[in-house]
Amino acid sequence: MKRFVIGDIHGRATALREVLNKAKFNYTKDKLIILGDIVDGGGESKEAVDELLKIKNKIFITGNHDIWFIDSYKKGIIEYIWTSQGGAATIRSYKDGIPESHKKFFDGGVYYHIEDGDKLFVHGGFDVWHNKKIEKTPPHLLVWDRDIIEFVQKGNTIPNFKEVYIGHTTTQLYGPMEPIKFNNLYLLDCGAGYNGRLCLMNIDTKKYYLSKIQIPVD
Repeated sequence: MKRFVIGDIHGRATALREVLNKAKFNYTKDKLIILGDIVDGGGESKEAVDELLKIKNKIFITGNHDIWFIDSYKKGIIEYIWTSQGGAATIRSYKDGIPESHKKFFDGGVYYHIEDGDKLFVHGGFDVWHNKKIEKTPPHLLVWDRDIIEFVQKGNTIPNFKEVYIGHTTTQLYGPMEPIKFNNLYLLDCGAGYNGRLCLMNIDTKKYYLSKIQIPVD
């Protein structure tokens, strides 16, 4: 079994299929860890989830955009902050309704995942400045934190983990549309939600696969 992690998909089903094909990902045998923000941005959110549901071994880590989507069908909350940041494209993608299988998938997300005891996967980050344990971190911080990047940029190594993988903050802020490694922190959101690329990485070899540059969706 090969193990992969994928950055923020943001409604890019075509790009998702592209990187999975490039990696020769086996939908039955291989494992995929999804760093969150599956929806919003691109116009194929429903199709992206349809594709993910074909994968047998997967772990879905909830992102902030996923929470907005979940709130829309569970609580009827449709805020401007969501629709103005890609949510409108998601609503259009689900114009014929949200399948129960999709709701079950989103409802089954986790806020972080630990692999091998020393590899952490989380959408945003956690409070590394005060060395607080991941288990004590509130969900809001897990999906929204960006301070973890400043922490490692100052030369610090994230304690208690050999490797930490995050999405949420696009690598475009630091230059390249490809994964970035700061000490033991890996940034995997390469900007697919707007005009960047989708990134898939083999956790064990660190080989990564990038989609074509994406076109922004109105």
